[in-house]
Amino acid sequence: MNHVDVLICTAGRAMEAAYVRSLMRTVQELTAAGISWRFLNNYASLVHEAREMTASDRGSEINLDDKGPLADAVTYNKMFWIDSDIAWEPADFLRLYRAPQDVIAGLYMVKKGMPAAHGDNVAEAISKGTMVEVDAVGFGFVAVKSGVFEKIERPWFMPGYESRWKAAGKRLRVSIGEDVSWCRKARDAGFAIYLDGAVRVQHLKTLPVEWTN
Repeated sequence: MNHVDVLICTAGRAMEAAYVRSLMRTVQELTAAGISWRFLNNYASLVHEAREMTASDRGSEINLDDKGPLADAVTYNKMFWIDSDIAWEPADFLRLYRAPQDVIAGLYMVKKGMPAAHGDNVAEAISKGTMVEVDAVGFGFVAVKSGVFEKIERPWFMPGYESRWKAAGKRLRVSIGEDVSWCRKARDAGFAIYLDGAVRVQHLKTLPVEWTN
């Protein structure tokens, strides 16, 4: 069986130019450091299907009996998920790749004042630049150690729903994304989710896109 050090996964069919520049600079550094890599990409109109197809490196014919990425055809150290509208420095990528945590993400904003992470410790990660355990992270810039996907039931990516109460006391069904659902599955399987406040990347389709502190 072949081995690849890191699988770089980006779902979708369009990529921002800054993303491509970040990717090219990163794979150049990986190659120079002797770290083998493989790029995975697939597209579907629904995000969760695109992620599932990307992880499997297949088209629409996905075998849910496959326990690991790429239909169990390779071994790997980490899967690194990066959205196509993220820009980063190679040092950010290498920091998460070399981190010992099973699941670890960098910081980015989905809109002004709203980080792509959930949990009581997120504010600490932002204010102090520390690494904290959180409930869930977005999949815009996250590294997952080998063995995590293999212990999560398939399909790996499915949007979920949770019940919340309105102020008036009426129950409301609110959809949660496929990334948050994945994090819940990972936690149920015994894995902790971490957010590294020292890794701050740009989300190119939202404002503000730069970190100021």
